[in-house]
Amino acid sequence: MLSLFWIFACEETEQIIPNHNPGIVSFGVIGTGVLAGEFATVFCRVSDEDNDSLSYSWTSPVGLFAGSGDTVYWRAPTEISRYPIYCRVEDGHGGYIEVNFDVQVFPNMLFSDSAWTVYNSSNTDLPPYSIDYLWSVKADRFGQVWIGDDVAWLHKFDGTVWQSWNSNFGSISFNSIDIDTQDYLWIIVENGYLAKFDGSVFTGYLHNNQNTPGRKHARNAAIDGDDNIWVSFWDSSGPARFDGTNWLDFDSLGLPPAADIAIDQHGEIWYTADSALVHYDHNTWEVIEGPLPQWKQSIAIDSQDRIWVATENHELAMFDRVKWTYLPTPFDGNEGWINDLIIDNEGNVWCACDGGIAILDGQRVNSLGNEAWLPILTPENSPLPDGWINSLSIDTHGNIWGGAHAYGASGPGGGGLFKIDRSND
Repeated sequence: MLSLFWIFACEETEQIIPNHNPGIVSFGVIGTGVLAGEFATVFCRVSDEDNDSLSYSWTSPVGLFAGSGDTVYWRAPTEISRYPIYCRVEDGHGGYIEVNFDVQVFPNMLFSDSAWTVYNSSNTDLPPYSIDYLWSVKADRFGQVWIGDDVAWLHKFDGTVWQSWNSNFGSISFNSIDIDTQDYLWIIVENGYLAKFDGSVFTGYLHNNQNTPGRKHARNAAIDGDDNIWVSFWDSSGPARFDGTNWLDFDSLGLPPAADIAIDQHGEIWYTADSALVHYDHNTWEVIEGPLPQWKQSIAIDSQDRIWVATENHELAMFDRVKWTYLPTPFDGNEGWINDLIIDNEGNVWCACDGGIAILDGQRVNSLGNEAWLPILTPENSPLPDGWINSLSIDTHGNIWGGAHAYGASGPGGGGLFKIDRSND
């Protein structure tokens, strides 16, 4: 018997599911605008019916983007205008949507000539060797500014009147000025003195431990809440504490050599050392390995208890109590050498450099990294009187005061004291 089987082959038809373009929910800039040279937060919120993985491409004819996704940072140019922002969102399956919007860039006091005031030998009665060659600047709680010059003269400016005092320490520089709670000035003098100024008289102190005669060359100092002066020395290891009468020496503990010293909001001591950071909580000394370059010029501590250190590699090193982050300054070559650090009320880190001023957005550094640097301030793009900046200070109104040294990195210049009025920022 012959059996026949009919085989039916059915071709399966592929079901095509249509793809949907992403849809716009909202877009724009957070806030009403952005200051010239600073960051704006821009966003583009979309929906996707297919739940596809979306990619965002941000562009603009000017400025710089940092970050990724539906919310990014855009650093504005320094020129005042309205600028377009473009965002293209793709779903990976051929679907996309494009949006654009404008951001208004407003004047930034940092780049406005009207916010700057410069004092030098051309508009004061001070001689050039005093006002044009500044090493140290410190604003006090009364709104007065104290400056130390190249020949050991101390000057006070109250906004109208200048006063000057000759220390008689010789033709040497006042490297730094700090002020205690009794309004006494404590000055590090180039020849190694720790000097006190009470408003009329200078008193010079040397470390008087006879067992360590080499500890007589003060390097840097910081003042704690009890008006103790913590001093580092060029020719020794650990620091010493001076209460105005007696010294307490920490040199015998085998600590690394101290460079610059800072005190945090808890009253704890931090100092930079060779390839390390040293911490004292009033009970225990702790050496925290960096590694850091050997030469550290300055240290500062922000409101988040992060430690900022200027290194010889023309960079900032930031320690967040867990890890180190290294941020090269945006200057070229030796112009990026950092001479001083201050932190303003917004958490920005101001770096006094050999080529001008570099400002880091400290609030955004964890998300932006090296892109957190704002445009640098130089004699070419601002009223800065010279590129070589030795010292910076913040007054009680948030204004920035600084000292420029003539014949700095930008070439022969006027130098002098400068103020940046930030009251309208």
